Amino acid sequence: MGFVALVLTGCVHDPLYMPEPQPVPGGEPTVVEGPCDPETVYFQEDVLPLIISNCAQSGCHDAASAEDGIVLESFSSILYGDDNDLVVPGQPGESELIEVILETDPDKVMPPPPAEPLDPAIVDLIAEWIAQGALNLSCEEAECDTTDYSWSGRILPLFELNCAGCHGGAEPDAGLIITEHSQVLTAVAYLSLLEHVQQLDGYSPMPPTGPGLDSCEVAAIESWIADGMPEN
Repeated sequence: MGFVALVLTGCVHDPLYMPEPQPVPGGEPTVVEGPCDPETVYFQEDVLPLIISNCAQSGCHDAASAEDGIVLESFSSILYGDDNDLVVPGQPGESELIEVILETDPDKVMPPPPAEPLDPAIVDLIAEWIAQGALNLSCEEAECDTTDYSWSGRILPLFELNCAGCHGGAEPDAGLIITEHSQVLTAVAYLSLLEHVQQLDGYSPMPPTGPGLDSCEVAAIESWIADGMPEN
């Protein structure tokens, strides 16, 4: 359980990285040009897609629904929303976001049933981000790698990070499990998956909220599809 175990003990540890002054609500993230530091959790790339996929679905904590007055679509809405204790920088054990994720009461746990509980590795990552100061960081590699678009190495991890919260578990949206190769083939051929990911006019954007996939990620999916969508 890693970092989650520390949270459950109730101990309060010093943050691994001292929190920096928070940007103003709605401000742009601090961009750290590559190579990305493997010890740093980047909100825009590592945390936000997971929260959007698992929490900001339609009818839950998207801007249109704002269940319990909470919107989880952006850094500003998460850190500067109506609940000041949702994320307490440097203190995952005092943050309600971690509390509800680890909740065992089915009436309180997030995401609620029939969605499956978040994987412990995801909880660890979110807790680590909070411990590092809950900063609005983004990491940009120097160049887009156009050569890596294998299913197992690049495409599947993209779908798991950005889509599995809606299109996974016991009751996936539209009955589509986006992490199964055969279902992705069907979605590309008959459900205009690429056009939704490209967020073209006339197609509902996927992911439905948040910034969406960046141009390098979309290019990887385009290359994989053009290569015949191999399960490599």
